[in-house]
Amino acid sequence: MTTQTNVVYRVYRFRLYPTSQQEDVMTETIETCRRLYNDLFDDRIRNRTGAFEQKRLLTARRKESKYLGQVHSQVLQDVTFRLGKAFGSSFIGRSKAG
Repeated sequence: MTTQTNVVYRVYRFRLYPTSQQEDVMTETIETCRRLYNDLFDDRIRNRTGAFEQKRLLTARRKESKYLGQVHSQVLQDVTFRLGKAFGSSFIGRSKAG
């Protein structure tokens, strides 16, 4: 017997009108996250560093970089999480093919 559940989702959309200063902060944050993602990706490929180790090293990286220090720590941790998801899903099934 299959149970059917009717779920209704309500979506709200809000238009943002940031000031030019807010736009600059958002742009800098996105650029910092992009650079971190690429650096972490390169580190995983070259040094085979795992996600846990990269999260642990974020604290030291934040102290060294003025740009990383300006972004909230949970945002940076989310970058490592997203990289881990992308990295893991790209290798699913490859071990069976060999």
